[in-house]
Amino acid sequence: MGLGWDVSKKELNIGCDPSQIRHNLYNFLEDAKYWVTFKHFSHLELSARIQHKLVEIHPFPNGNGRHSRIFTDVVRIVLLEEPPLNWAEGNLEKVSEERKAYIYCLKEADKGDFAPFVKYLENLGN
Repeated sequence: MGLGWDVSKKELNIGCDPSQIRHNLYNFLEDAKYWVTFKHFSHLELSARIQHKLVEIHPFPNGNGRHSRIFTDVVRIVLLEEPPLNWAEGNLEKVSEERKAYIYCLKEADKGDFAPFVKYLENLGN
């Protein structure tokens, strides 16, 4: 039973080339497995990196932010034995100053700087 659309053929204005989604997801999951196994990053930085990478790959036409935050929380609960993150005080789906700060953190992470994202998560009480 399919989803009714093929992620490998759907062109989006953001994310990786659709033909690379499966490959990039596989590589990301291998990287994440390494990060968790060898405790490569603090738990907050690991969370920021996992969430960012899934948004960067952008495998779905809609809901990538929500999906990536849920996936990150599952990693935290199951593998790190940590509580889920408080991703926002408000709703990140609506235009707000908080959403702007969150998007800024994603854009800085695009450049390889995860410090703003970690600080953002710390400031939310994580």
